[in-house]
Amino acid sequence: MKTSLTGYPLVEVKWVDSSETVPNEELTEAELPVPHIKYNAGYLIHDTAEFIVVAAGCNEHGTYEYAIAIPRLAILDERRRTR
Repeated sequence: MKTSLTGYPLVEVKWVDSSETVPNEELTEAELPVPHIKYNAGYLIHDTAEFIVVAAGCNEHGTYEYAIAIPRLAILDERRRTR
C-alpha cells in the first residue's frame, strides 16, 4: 500500500471537456453548449496511451484523493514539473 507520493511526477494539464446546459430542453441555437477548457494539476498516478490519471494527494490509508482520468484525445497541453 502506497502512503507517499514520492516518485510520482507533478503535472499540469490543459484539456477540453464536454458540457451541457441545465435545463437541457427546448434550447435555442444561442443556448447550445460548447466544450469547456479545463486545467488540472497534481500527481501523475497513471500514464497510458489512452489516458492519464492525476490525483491531488494520498492519505495514510494508501488511497488517492481527488483523482481524475483525462483521455489523451482531450489533452491540449501537458507539462511535467520537477520538484
